[in-house]
Amino acid sequence: MYDLFCDNFDSISPALKHKLTYDFNRFLALSYTVQDRTFDPEEFGRLVRSLKKQTSVFSPFRGMFGALILSRVGRTGNAEDELKQLLAADKRLDRRPYRHLARRPFLALTLTRTQEGALEKGEAIYLAFRKAHPWLTNGDDRIAALLLGDLDEPETLTIDRVESFHEALRRAGQTRTNDLQLAAQLLALTKLSPETAVERIGTWQARLKREKIGLTLAHLPLLALAATVEDSFERDMNAVKIFADRENSRRRFSKPQDLAIALHLLIARRLLKDADQLAYHERGDLLLEAQHVALLAAATAVYEAMTE
Repeated sequence: MYDLFCDNFDSISPALKHKLTYDFNRFLALSYTVQDRTFDPEEFGRLVRSLKKQTSVFSPFRGMFGALILSRVGRTGNAEDELKQLLAADKRLDRRPYRHLARRPFLALTLTRTQEGALEKGEAIYLAFRKAHPWLTNGDDRIAALLLGDLDEPETLTIDRVESFHEALRRAGQTRTNDLQLAAQLLALTKLSPETAVERIGTWQARLKREKIGLTLAHLPLLALAATVEDSFERDMNAVKIFADRENSRRRFSKPQDLAIALHLLIARRLLKDADQLAYHERGDLLLEAQHVALLAAATAVYEAMTE
């Protein structure tokens, strides 16, 4: 998948006439690659024109984040139909408390992938996060909460499981940040026990630190997703090291960014191509959406840093 990422990255900047930043070209290339899709400049341009016809100039779907949204449209076949479904989902969010959310397009995208009733359950879950962890909870949590609301169980059970992962990670010495909270939310989509998740994440962190690849706190949500794969650590670690080393040799990004790319590619390959080896979850589709939540969280963090 690394070669596909490189091909996508090299195609995006000239196709978009350098309208996006270097970072967003990377996120856009990753978004296509983790779906095992090739960036098509003509198809993308057609979707941009269609989106402009159906939205106002002040629409949150315009600009940098609109490109990331469009990278997720058309993956199942008819791109125009998916775009209409996306904008219809957004109309459901044209009310309090969603109307003025900066991440509203991402929430609308996730809404198109979830079942009826998930939005209401997700809001209850989000409010529980706000009450329990007011300083850690931000807009990204609403997207993760919507995914959690899609689980076929009472929201109280989901909230309790998120908290169990949160506390287990804290007891293991993980720094209390929004990345830790997002990691706990993503782990709650799986069948992993908190003890197994903590052990696997700790193994990843210890090895990555030893290899000096560029580990930071921001990688924790990705390590949570990597922990869903059973009994393949050595193979996966070697794959991550190869991916990261190859990207580092190009000197396009920083080491932490190279590691994030490598983890995203590993997770995508395992979720898409080795699904039978993912032993601790019921719905692989939710984990694929969870990976994109992690990618969007990283993209919005970069955007907010640029606009501060």
